[in-house]
Amino acid sequence: MEAVITEDKGILGLMRVYKDLITQILPDKSKIAYLGCSGICLPFVELLTHSIRESGHEMFFIPDNSLKNCRKMVYIEDIGIQTGKKVSPKKVGCVVVMGGLAYPQICLTAEDTKKVMDEILGDGITLAVCSGDIFSRAGWRDKIKFDYAINMRDDHFIEVEK
Repeated sequence: MEAVITEDKGILGLMRVYKDLITQILPDKSKIAYLGCSGICLPFVELLTHSIRESGHEMFFIPDNSLKNCRKMVYIEDIGIQTGKKVSPKKVGCVVVMGGLAYPQICLTAEDTKKVMDEILGDGITLAVCSGDIFSRAGWRDKIKFDYAINMRDDHFIEVEK
């Protein structure tokens, strides 16, 4: 993967970088599924989905690799992005894997995550979003091919890889 370091920093920078990347790689009104751990990843998913809320994308959150607990992400005026009703996503155009899944204390494996990805991803794009390069440190990059990766580095700059 080729890395490009952006000048953006922090959470707002992450949202800008994410929005720019999604705008470049996906047509409007695509289906995007976010795989993340319950609790910790959800606020980040809400921020990322908020940044592209006007794109018409249909977005889903799959907590802890549990398709039976998948929720649609919905925009509520004057509130923001929230989880909605349970849904069963099929043939999504993009799977975004959140870094929280790779932390050892979460007890989920790259193989389990890849299985869920294969079940819902059509001919789509895979994107990793993490901090501290957790996917590399946890050995997940050897097991899951990501088309793109966004990494909030320890110096707070954001790195995008293709």
